[in-house]
Amino acid sequence: RRKLNKKMRLAFGLVMFLSWPALAFDFLKPSYWQQQSSAVKLLSSIPKGSKVLEIDAVEGGKYFYYIPFGCAVTQWLTPEELQKQKGPVELAAGKLGLVVDFATGELDEDYYDAAFCFGGVRRAGDEDKAAALMDTALRSLKGNGKLYFLEPGPDAVKPLLEAALDSNDLVGDCVASVEYDACIGVVTKTTAAEKKTQKTTQQQAPPGGVGMGTSSSRSTTKRSSKPPKSRGRPQ
Repeated sequence: RRKLNKKMRLAFGLVMFLSWPALAFDFLKPSYWQQQSSAVKLLSSIPKGSKVLEIDAVEGGKYFYYIPFGCAVTQWLTPEELQKQKGPVELAAGKLGLVVDFATGELDEDYYDAAFCFGGVRRAGDEDKAAALMDTALRSLKGNGKLYFLEPGPDAVKPLLEAALDSNDLVGDCVASVEYDACIGVVTKTTAAEKKTQKTTQQQAPPGGVGMGTSSSRSTTKRSSKPPKSRGRPQ
């Protein structure tokens, strides 16, 4: 019986490995661990006790380990994803001293101190969905709130980030770069006073835009301040 159980475990492990080849090989890439190091730097800069929003939270509590103790984290995800990962996520949050909540629909505006989107723009897949996703994230932030992003695959992701951020009136500042085969950056949301200034003054963004290692203000292209009809992946 012991030999049978051992063979069954080995067979199960082999099936799981073959079922998730991309995930399995990601762990073997140096860039994967370098990106995780970048994630640590981004999330560890969030002030303790902040209200934090995780955008398109499809990876369970993976990033909870990098968030400062005492933060309240809301995961924005689909009902299907919530059903799959709620239990393990709550358990992980409890062990790490975090308060966790979940959202599957509309988000409160001007509520969170910080938000992060790791891979969500890439999963969105096209410019309209990426713009809707990031616009919703920015609307959920308080003035001067920070939106952190880490998006693997810069060649495919950079045009999506540019479409999502370069012409968004809610973007007060964006510092971004390409590192370890990923677009990494921090967006600061405008304040109410800055929004008033934007009505009469436009700031010219430096050449390069998002993902080119520049610190830039929003571009001169104007876009409607109304929320987009699409709210991105979580619904």
